[in-house]
Amino acid sequence: EAARVEIFAEWMSLEGEIKKDIILAATLHDFNKKQEILGLREVANSGVSAVIRVLYEMEEEKNKILREAGFDKSLIWLVGASGALPETLIEIKNILDKKNLTPEDMVFLIIHYVDAYTRNENWVEPATLEENDLDRRVIGNTKYGELDSAIILERFPNEPIFKGRTASETMGFLGHKIEFIFAKIIF
Repeated sequence: EAARVEIFAEWMSLEGEIKKDIILAATLHDFNKKQEILGLREVANSGVSAVIRVLYEMEEEKNKILREAGFDKSLIWLVGASGALPETLIEIKNILDKKNLTPEDMVFLIIHYVDAYTRNENWVEPATLEENDLDRRVIGNTKYGELDSAIILERFPNEPIFKGRTASETMGFLGHKIEFIFAKIIF
């Protein structure tokens, strides 16, 4: 993902410290993936609310480790741009609602978008008229539908961006909006 965000940063004419930050944030965003997977496996049979609790605990643990390692708040904010936690998706929606995007907004969108379409270390598959890798990732995440719905219902029962969508479906919906913005800038 670091290589992919670096390419996007170049396409968006981002330079200097902000380019270094985006590459570092993309590199750091999954540093604790093994612990996250182990934690989720441990509570997998305990029910949805236990899984939700572990997801949020793992996110807080990741942020704590980054703070203790000396990373500043803005970099930790960028690291948090990945994934489909409702808070992240609401932040993406709020950025997309802005009339003018700052370079920091663009970096947040780039990190989120690259994470949204990336599946493991695999190369991107060619898009068809029906779907691209963002859609394929959302389809692959349907196994999390119950979890997504539980997180949303528990934390954001009245948030309109989630109306009729799981968090993964919302990630795909917002991802296509990001694609539109990027296409206008790049082309």
